[in-house]
Amino acid sequence: WFKRTFFTWVDCPICPNCGSKTELQGLTPPNPDEIVRGATRTELYKCPKQDCQRHERFPRYSDVWALLEARRGRCGEWANCFSMLCRAVGGRVRWIWNSEDHVWTEVYSDHQQRWVHVDACEEAWDQPRLYTEGWGKQIAYCVAFSHDGGAADVTRRYVRNPRIHGLPRTRCPEEVLLYIIDEIREKRRKNLSNEDKNRLMREDMREEQEFKEYVAAVLAAEVGAGAAAHLELQRPSEAEKRPRESGRGEWARVRGEDGQHSGPANRPGGRGGP
Repeated sequence: WFKRTFFTWVDCPICPNCGSKTELQGLTPPNPDEIVRGATRTELYKCPKQDCQRHERFPRYSDVWALLEARRGRCGEWANCFSMLCRAVGGRVRWIWNSEDHVWTEVYSDHQQRWVHVDACEEAWDQPRLYTEGWGKQIAYCVAFSHDGGAADVTRRYVRNPRIHGLPRTRCPEEVLLYIIDEIREKRRKNLSNEDKNRLMREDMREEQEFKEYVAAVLAAEVGAGAAAHLELQRPSEAEKRPRESGRGEWARVRGEDGQHSGPANRPGGRGGP
């Protein structure tokens, strides 16, 4: 419902005057109205038709109320709005930041007692290897942020084999990253009850065990001594082998997310940003 009916993907906005697809001119400062509604930046587009030449603004809203009104955007807007709706119906969610220019959601399953990958842009549920096995992305960092739990480095859920699908983790030393994540967790959980703190700690331990099983599965498969269970953990599902669906084919190709690229794409931001 969210993808097919409620929200709309935007590559280049359509000219409201003549219906042509506009072309990106660059970034422009948000106007006062856009700032009030939570725009972090605004992209400026222009209609290419000679008898039109109309400019169209595309503010990148982060405020969910503005997103509920606009109901359009790219992965950043999709993840923000979808995560808010999940929270509104009582779900526990995490917002996942990826250093290679994508964002998505995780929803906690009380039944399975684990965090489940959800990407509203791709209509994907529990397909964490979609980005590496399907899109062909290489990934350095995936960090989860939540309202109650704080932060967590969840890269191992999405990059099962760092030798093949990983990128160098050079943003900061690993010990610094761990320190920052622990500090965020402590601040976010400081005012929680002991019961909630203990519950979150148990969740952290189960998640760490899950990550260790992924690492063990890869090692077992590479040395050819993997048990059946380890091999099953290593094998991606068919749904995880598909290329990117959101965005135009050319847009995904330039970003190296069409399933045909095995190396990192050069995508510093701009229109390619989340």
